[in-house]
Amino acid sequence: MQRVLDSIPRKSSWLVHTRHAKPYTDSGFESIFQRIKARAKLEDVHFHDIRAKAATDLDKSKTSIRDVQTLLGHSSVTTTERYLKKLEQTESDDISVDVDIDVDTP
Repeated sequence: MQRVLDSIPRKSSWLVHTRHAKPYTDSGFESIFQRIKARAKLEDVHFHDIRAKAATDLDKSKTSIRDVQTLLGHSSVTTTERYLKKLEQTESDDISVDVDIDVDTP
């Protein structure tokens, strides 16, 4: 994973940074996120949803649990395992859809 990150040409040691190669403040990042949500007309989306999606995709792509742990900033691999297990359960809950069919409609 580090090799991939190292191969990305950039102006700063930060993967995501301002045009002046400085890290975003929390409020600056939140402001950008809110503008993107507004432009995309997304209401019930939170930054944590993106973090969870990235973790799930990394896990499904067989990225090592240690790399996922590092990227998520967890101090313990056990925390990452619990996090991914919870996401897996939530994802399977989201897949189940109740369909109400009106059989009296011609």
